[in-house]
Amino acid sequence: MKRLLKKFTVMAVLVSLALTGCKSTKEEGTVEKEENEKAGIVVVTHPLSCVNNGREVVTGKYPEVKLSKKYQKKYPQLWEELSNTNMGWAVKTKEEISGLGGVEPEESREEPYVSDATIQVLRFDKHLLILELDYYDETGGAHPNHGCTTMNYDPNTGDLVALSETLNNPDSFAKTIREAMEKEYDEETMQAIDEYYYYDEDTDSSPDPFQNHLDKDTYSWVINEKGLTIFFSPYDIAPYAYGDISVELSYEDYPDLIKEKYRLDEAQNLSSLVEYKEDEVENVLPEEQNYLGDDEESEAWTLDNPSWSYYVDDAQKASSHTPISLTEISREESDFLDLYTWTDKYGFSYADPCYGTDEYSYLPMYKDDNSYEYTRLRVYPANEDGIVCEFDLSKLCDGPDSTSGTTSKVNQTIRYEAIVGDILYVEISHYGYAYEEKNTAYIVGIDLETGNVLFKTEPLTANASNFQIYDDFIICGYGFTSEDDYLYILDRYTGKRINSIPLRSAANQIEVVDDILYVATYNTAYQFKITQ
Repeated sequence: MKRLLKKFTVMAVLVSLALTGCKSTKEEGTVEKEENEKAGIVVVTHPLSCVNNGREVVTGKYPEVKLSKKYQKKYPQLWEELSNTNMGWAVKTKEEISGLGGVEPEESREEPYVSDATIQVLRFDKHLLILELDYYDETGGAHPNHGCTTMNYDPNTGDLVALSETLNNPDSFAKTIREAMEKEYDEETMQAIDEYYYYDEDTDSSPDPFQNHLDKDTYSWVINEKGLTIFFSPYDIAPYAYGDISVELSYEDYPDLIKEKYRLDEAQNLSSLVEYKEDEVENVLPEEQNYLGDDEESEAWTLDNPSWSYYVDDAQKASSHTPISLTEISREESDFLDLYTWTDKYGFSYADPCYGTDEYSYLPMYKDDNSYEYTRLRVYPANEDGIVCEFDLSKLCDGPDSTSGTTSKVNQTIRYEAIVGDILYVEISHYGYAYEEKNTAYIVGIDLETGNVLFKTEPLTANASNFQIYDDFIICGYGFTSEDDYLYILDRYTGKRINSIPLRSAANQIEVVDDILYVATYNTAYQFKITQ
């Protein structure tokens, strides 16, 4: 079953912080937005349900971790990072639930598919915030997929702390944990661990699985009043049949293992520090399947990637119109701008790459059943049969480019698209930081008659959920955590940047009504007057 192979993976959720998501029938805000000041942290579990043809076919949960006002002010970078992660959990879980809901389940299956993720706070002080993310997926395979991972934050910087940073002597840790494991588990288990690990001598990985986990920073761990505990979920270090594996390295047995800064002398009273809540069930609509299946035949233009840098065809001429300018007329600042509330307030549709207008219907598609990113695009005429165009944009997404033959370090995806006149405009980016891939977040102009790439903007120009075209100009936005956040005005014939406007945080959704530009960011709702 095609979509069932696309499992919910915890690490993908952690790095995927895009502010896009699936439409929902539930009104937002069931759980109070104000944090309980009696608790430093409030953990909210959001249950989801997807009904298809009158039958509940998928259930799920995603977590939200909120800091009290006191801790938001004390640890602003941590709060920013948690807020982005919260949105990532919400978006990706809803996408997963919606996708599973669009698959026709086996006739013999009586229970709905399940995709759950929940959070427990294991520690919170000035040195470490440790969150345990527990996940459980039951999506029709031979057995459920379950386990846990920890997120270990430095509250002062919002950065994740690597286990090696907490150790006095990281170089000896692989030997230390192996010895501790040998005391805890029998010879058969240790042999299974070593046999399960695949060592590729052509990579920079270590031949020892315990050292490799330290080098790659893939341990799940907690340091508490007892010492250091390491968790291994099924498949982390041994076959599924060996289940969950853990080992404790106590202060008593390993007095010099942990740096003094990270040790705890006594147990924390987490019950007074953390409050757990559960929201009401939110209904998520099932997704129409939008990948090319084995039984679908279609001819698509395959487009080359001319360059990872700015590119414009020699024949392209810039607009002769006076460039537009933006004058800010209002700004509503908040800790968090609920996008559903914002769109409802002004009557906008939630921006999504799969949408329709009076002229066209846009259908981004996966390259194949093993893909997670949209790299193909089909456009239909609205309310008519036939196809306007279909493009394979995989090279524009991931390379190689024609200039250097370089491929992208990450998988990139179609974020939004629009046809104006005889040009198709497509926004492409990945969900993550610029340091992961600097050649990302651009808009491409494609000639619908010839299939030629007319221009490709500079990287780091557009990663919002959509863009708008006003007269001869494109209004788009780029930004991310710890990066500069801007609106950009581009010439729509050449993709050249004409102007930039700084924002408080990254642009999420951009709308134009008459001569007013509406911009929603993570924490601010803007309105600008458009003039020429």
